[in-house]
Amino acid sequence: MHLSDHQFSNLYSHLWLRLWPWMQFIDTYPYCFPNGPGEAKNCVRFVCQLGRLQSDAKTAALIDSTPGVRILVARAWGFLVGARPLMEEEDEVLITVVNFITRRGFRTRFDPLPGPHIEEFMEGAGGGPADLALLVTKLVDLTSSGPSTSMKRQILEGAVMFLANPEYMKYLPVPTFRSCGVISAMIKAICAFNAGPLHQMIILDGCFEVIHWLIRTSVQEWLTEAVNAGLLRAIISCGTGTASQTHITTLHQTTLPMLAGGSFYYHTLTAIKNALPAVQDLVQSRRFLESATHDGYSYLMQLIAPRLQLLEFYDSDQFYSVRACDNLACGEITKWPDFKRCGACRQRYYCSETCQRADWRSDHHLGCRALRDASLPSTDTLTVRETNFLHAILHQDYLRLKIEILFQQIQFMLAHPQVEFYTDFDYSSLGITPAVKIYACAAAKDDSVPTRQLMSRAQRSKGGMELHRMHLRILGGFQSRWFPMRTDNPILYDAVRRLAMSLRGVDVTARREDIMERLRQLDLEVDDELLAIH
Repeated sequence: MHLSDHQFSNLYSHLWLRLWPWMQFIDTYPYCFPNGPGEAKNCVRFVCQLGRLQSDAKTAALIDSTPGVRILVARAWGFLVGARPLMEEEDEVLITVVNFITRRGFRTRFDPLPGPHIEEFMEGAGGGPADLALLVTKLVDLTSSGPSTSMKRQILEGAVMFLANPEYMKYLPVPTFRSCGVISAMIKAICAFNAGPLHQMIILDGCFEVIHWLIRTSVQEWLTEAVNAGLLRAIISCGTGTASQTHITTLHQTTLPMLAGGSFYYHTLTAIKNALPAVQDLVQSRRFLESATHDGYSYLMQLIAPRLQLLEFYDSDQFYSVRACDNLACGEITKWPDFKRCGACRQRYYCSETCQRADWRSDHHLGCRALRDASLPSTDTLTVRETNFLHAILHQDYLRLKIEILFQQIQFMLAHPQVEFYTDFDYSSLGITPAVKIYACAAAKDDSVPTRQLMSRAQRSKGGMELHRMHLRILGGFQSRWFPMRTDNPILYDAVRRLAMSLRGVDVTARREDIMERLRQLDLEVDDELLAIH
């Protein structure tokens, strides 16, 4: 049966009541028609007729309220995106599919799909959320490839609208996309939309929003995959294509900050380093230099440049790990292989058996089991190499911000005499923000045995250990990690405290530049006598 778009449209509602039972029968008993076109073509041709029947508002409402229709639509969808060569009805059927998943064909374009409708799509796709996620991903990938046409862009727009709709996230959680290749498909979609008409640029926001939705659940996993799939090229394409003068909200407010907030992960930074040579020519183009994307991208590159240099050194043969003896009365700092570690928790390092016995009698016997439990692989999301790289990143940033941190410590000591403090480093967005804070505030939020022992040891070290905390984007939100800084000599600690005492009653904010200069001179004086590590 073939229908034109307008012929006898007033009869479509009556025709639908007869067509649907026949379609169910043909689909259920295909063996009754041995010479028929087959299951796949039956489904595809049926969806073609649906698209034409939807031109009548009354018929569209009937179709929308008919249970089971979406099961056949999803099956036709699956046949199409998996067919090679493509069927001749491809574009028409995919437009109808998009009308169903976005409800554009039912005069309620912005209404979300009801739950039962999504469940029907899942059943037709294969039975579960992962099957539907794979179908949507394949649709995006298929329509992003090859020559761009207005119909393909319309299909792609619908698929992105579906993925970017927060109403569906409870039906299609992030784990369902884990093996679908959705990141690669969305990056291809960004490049396809960027080459399209300017009025479609709002869909770019949807593409970046989907990527952001995935990445924020596990930064170190999804962000690395996105960079490997070409995220940098997609960002730069927004500065060289139709959208070059358009401020893409999600790109500037979430994607670039998330790249910065994840660039301290070893594998993510390695992926960025490997991706940079392929985009160097593009970032030098005049169009990109004059684009709305240039400033944000340039700031990102300035931020990660020192980290890339550190990565080169970290991966070289010249790099070696150093440790400090965990007996606070000793504090020997030397190469990691020269130490022995506690055989129970495997977290404390000692330069001799004498130091190990002394530390055990001091406090290690109270927290050895807790340290062992906290170090189990199931409780950590980072590998040893990634954690060690965080140590290197933090040490690099501490040295760069050292004078500012010392000044903040003086302000804190004057405002809170005799109160112990730690330094917090916020890595959750663009830039790094250090802040000196009170021990008690951190202890109230984290009362675990390892944290209590760290704070106790720092207080007893008399300048030999200073606590620093990194605030990171990780998994579905943020996480804080403690990194004690060990020194072999408390000379700087003592000098800063003496300087703070000499400034009592002085407005340190008004004399900021003078005090900062004194701290620089002090740092230079003790530099040769002081060794500090994280």
